Amino acid sequence: MSAFGRRHPVHVADVINSVIHEAEGHPKKRRRPSAAVKIFRAFEQLGPPIATRAEPSFYRRGVLTLTIEDSAWLTELHFLVPEMIARINAILGEPKVEDIRFKHGALTPRRAARAKALTPPELTDAQKVKLAEMVEPIHDPEVRAAVLGAARWAITKS
Repeated sequence: MSAFGRRHPVHVADVINSVIHEAEGHPKKRRRPSAAVKIFRAFEQLGPPIATRAEPSFYRRGVLTLTIEDSAWLTELHFLVPEMIARINAILGEPKVEDIRFKHGALTPRRAARAKALTPPELTDAQKVKLAEMVEPIHDPEVRAAVLGAARWAITKS
């Protein structure tokens, strides 16, 4: 049985070392990726904001444990568990993840930097007025919120 066997929790450092080893193309020492490596990769494919706000900690017996730095995101992601399980298993092509659990903690510096980059920039008062005028004719609140979110990023880049 490999170092990432089913009977023991998998440490993030071991998974990262395995991924780096594999990415560097080391000859023949490469083993078939463990279930945890595959699941961690599938989790990354969920994309932002989920994959930037949460980080896989370990996988054991069908349970994926995620570390989340912000308690608000912890609560939000708790509601998305069924959807995340379905999407991860769809990416894997087989039902490997049965449950997702969360723990509150610090993310790795790289992931924390990516999450911070997703925080919308602050607007000046003039920019806020310009945005309010722009979305005023939009009646649907969901569409208005989507346009505001996109415009907030666009207006600060111009």
